[in-house]
Amino acid sequence: MKNNQIAAGLLILVLGFVIGASIHPQRQKAIAKATPDREYAMNIIYSVWPGWSVAKHTLEKISSVSPSIKTSFGGVPDNDSAKQIEELDPLIERKVNGIILNVADSKTLIDTVNKAASNRIPVVTFFCDTDSSKRLTFVSADERGSAKRLVEKTIQKLHKPEGRNANILISTVNPGIMVMNDRIQGVKDALKEVPWITLIDIVRDEADDAKGSEAIASALTRGQPIDMIVGTGGRSAMCAISALRERGLKKDDILITGWDSDKDTLQAIKDGWVEASSAPNMEFMTQTCVSILEAYNLHYTSIFPDRIDIPQTFIDKSNVDKFINAQK
Repeated sequence: MKNNQIAAGLLILVLGFVIGASIHPQRQKAIAKATPDREYAMNIIYSVWPGWSVAKHTLEKISSVSPSIKTSFGGVPDNDSAKQIEELDPLIERKVNGIILNVADSKTLIDTVNKAASNRIPVVTFFCDTDSSKRLTFVSADERGSAKRLVEKTIQKLHKPEGRNANILISTVNPGIMVMNDRIQGVKDALKEVPWITLIDIVRDEADDAKGSEAIASALTRGQPIDMIVGTGGRSAMCAISALRERGLKKDDILITGWDSDKDTLQAIKDGWVEASSAPNMEFMTQTCVSILEAYNLHYTSIFPDRIDIPQTFIDKSNVDKFINAQK
């Protein structure tokens, strides 16, 4: 709570500067003339995930309304830390004014983050952190808490089978990634409070529809009945649907949850294949990261909370149309 209160004050202070040109264009022009241009670079993992388009679009919008701010967007298609370091080194050499980093590996990237800091380049990590590095702060989507809330709300639709416990399967991108570990732990937190539910397995879908569908389909053939599939990756829900269809199962046979707000996941919620999803507020998170870098570079403050948690949005049939219409 304390971190969130600090973050709220910080955002009130700097967010208007970052994206306020449309509201106060004359003031923004005056500030731009008096301030050197700044370049902020975002670098992410699993760059093929459609959800990153929101972050990229937000960066472009910030640049368009703030003449003195330039942004760039890059990343690697998987979670290869060596490839990510290869992308970050030129940014450090170019002396960009700040890096927004979704790290591939918390330990491997420490030296690179520290290298940026030693070159007076502030780094804000988001989604995945390097907490022992010299990064400025960590902007999180409250992965663990959001996963717990998603499961708590969804299992209200799950009924205890006669004569046995209900069985749950987790589908995740890669259990080695910090953000996935947090989501898995959040699921486990929720299940601790329900003694008649058993977590029987965790499968890896690698954010790939074909691989994920195969992994889930294999789990469905192991003999134990599965009553609910909890997806903790952006493609997990669609992987589950493909697996069910392959086995000739219907949408009401197994309860499915997803993650994020990909168009097909939203449509699956509307059509009844997916019960609910948890979506990070990507636009707001991106704005927050840029605002923190602006506050640092413009000397508004040198003190930042160690971590800022931004709760995610629970999506089900009651509000899915809002998200679908926003993507049109």
